[in-house]
Amino acid sequence: MNPPNSQRIEIHGGGIGTISDEQVEQRALELAKMDGRSAAHERDRNQARRELTAPTPAAGSPSEEIESLKPWDAAPASLGAHAARQLLDDEVSAGETLIQEGLDEADHDTRVAATHRAE
Repeated sequence: MNPPNSQRIEIHGGGIGTISDEQVEQRALELAKMDGRSAAHERDRNQARRELTAPTPAAGSPSEEIESLKPWDAAPASLGAHAARQLLDDEVSAGETLIQEGLDEADHDTRVAATHRAE
């Protein structure tokens, strides 16, 4: 396998050599289908030709994106500060509160239904 930036045009890891009109048309049709069309237009063919013949960056010349990356082991600019612990207002969690409210509502509905049956 060729290393990245090897100046070789590849499709799925295999070199394709000289670009043929059939390859341009195939890529143009793929572009048209991505746009929701069944036939390729001249715009698709031009884009396909640009994609297939675009030069790759030369080996050893890093792109601007690579130059702007920061190393993983770089020291942070600030060490930060510890946040104060927030204590709960009460010992009951939100889940327990919701369950208790549901049980209370079900009990109320049961009592209301029982009084309607008694009448």
